[in-house]
Amino acid sequence: MERRFQSRLQEVDAACLELRVFLQAQGLAARLFPIELTVRECLNNAVIHGNQHDPSRRVLFCVRVGPRWLRITVADEGPGFAWRRRACIPGSEASHGRGISILALHTRKVSYNQRGNSVTLWFERG
Repeated sequence: MERRFQSRLQEVDAACLELRVFLQAQGLAARLFPIELTVRECLNNAVIHGNQHDPSRRVLFCVRVGPRWLRITVADEGPGFAWRRRACIPGSEASHGRGISILALHTRKVSYNQRGNSVTLWFERG
């Protein structure tokens, strides 16, 4: 599954609905909540922080399913962020910066590209 969309929050809702349908068709309904939560966090960050709500910029959302893994990539056209400096996980009382904590909690592996405008999430299928 692959989707590109304008940097608008309404598009995030549509992408998450499409993800739900796709995961159910793949027999992954039991894993819906943690997957959608982390993907929604990444998509919102791409629209809000990466592309700064600029509808002329696009967000790429790609889901690949293998026999043991689900790999999801979210990329934006923004300048990226210094993900290496944000590796320390803030406390749950923080009003911003909880995305990295959410990703660490619900994924098996998280990787960023060099620039920091693309994140890949790995989930175990089982």
